[in-house]
Amino acid sequence: MSRLSDAYKNLKDKLSPEVTGEVAILLSELGSAIEKTEKNLDEVIKESVNRKETIQAKEEELRKLNETITELTKKLTDYEPIVKEAEQYKAEVEKTRKQKEEEMIAQWNKILPILNANQKSPIFDKVQKIKKYFKLPKDENEKLSLDEIKQNIDIFEHYQAIDYFSDIPSDTVPEYEKSGKTDKKEQKTEEGSNAFEGKFKEFNPNQI
Repeated sequence: MSRLSDAYKNLKDKLSPEVTGEVAILLSELGSAIEKTEKNLDEVIKESVNRKETIQAKEEELRKLNETITELTKKLTDYEPIVKEAEQYKAEVEKTRKQKEEEMIAQWNKILPILNANQKSPIFDKVQKIKKYFKLPKDENEKLSLDEIKQNIDIFEHYQAIDYFSDIPSDTVPEYEKSGKTDKKEQKTEEGSNAFEGKFKEFNPNQI
């Protein structure tokens, strides 16, 4: 029992049990008010306790979060040199890739005019026999994929390796040289065999 309730009980005991009228009404109202006040006070205390527990839980979560942030910050600091090195390597790889692509496209731009030789060209007949093995653009606006260009270059260089145009005067054949190309004699295989046979499903440079 609270001190307020105790005071009210003592007051009620001291008053005559026969008290009536307005005093009795006031005494009853006072008792109701005290009861209501104590009930509200209990609710406030419970709410305060719950709020305190909630605050403590949030403070613990914040503490753990700060520890995680500190740990991650340290790891990021440790990994920073590795990340910079990886970014530098990535940039070098990308630069090399673009350079290879540009070289491959330049090679193809030298080969395409040969495959598009017109009827007046001395290599026209030979080109027509092998043209079906290449993926050629339908018009000047069509762009081949890098994979298609690479396959075209490989096929053309296989024909170069077997001296496909060797019986045509060199001054009538458009110039084409692969960068870093080895001597033709080293590229020739034994008589009756071809090292590139079977690499392409529909392509055999010995069967024209």
